[in-house]
Amino acid sequence: MRLGLRCSLIYAVALLLLGGLAAAVGVPWQMQNDRYDTEIERRIRQLAHLRGTSLGLPAIEDALNRARQDMSGSLYYFQAANPTLAGADLQGRIQQAVTSHGGEILSTQVLGIEEEKGLWKIPVRFRANLTVEGLTGALYQIEGGKPLIIVRQITLNGMRGMIQQRPGGTKGSPSEMRLDINAEFVGFMRKG
Repeated sequence: MRLGLRCSLIYAVALLLLGGLAAAVGVPWQMQNDRYDTEIERRIRQLAHLRGTSLGLPAIEDALNRARQDMSGSLYYFQAANPTLAGADLQGRIQQAVTSHGGEILSTQVLGIEEEKGLWKIPVRFRANLTVEGLTGALYQIEGGKPLIIVRQITLNGMRGMIQQRPGGTKGSPSEMRLDINAEFVGFMRKG
């Protein structure tokens, strides 16, 4: 009987050792498999997103082509006898937008007119001072209409005595702050 007890004890210890070995190897292995499963699911979601994006690419290209065709319309270009007159027209539009929104034009200048793909690019630089609200309105008026005018560069600086005094000595809101504005706009004119 002693021999049977001894064999049972050896089997029990052997089973415990095998169970411990299986746990020592199996638990980290299972944890690594879980990490792999999570990474695979993340990559599948990423692939699905990229496929969705790439499927949208033809629609984006179609929209760009339609926009290019719309841009061929004469509404988007300055109608002038030459680029110099188109530059003068652009200067006038900028000056009108700034002054109609309570601003003051300090200087304007037509920069070097550039030729590109059948178009004249007409850049105009100006310096003005306006309130924040006036700047918003002027930019909307300049960029929102026809012909197409885009902002190439703009720099804003607060002026001394930034917020104007109202009658009665109270200060205005930050939207009434005066800004010193240096900006460059570009208009386009078809060649020929």
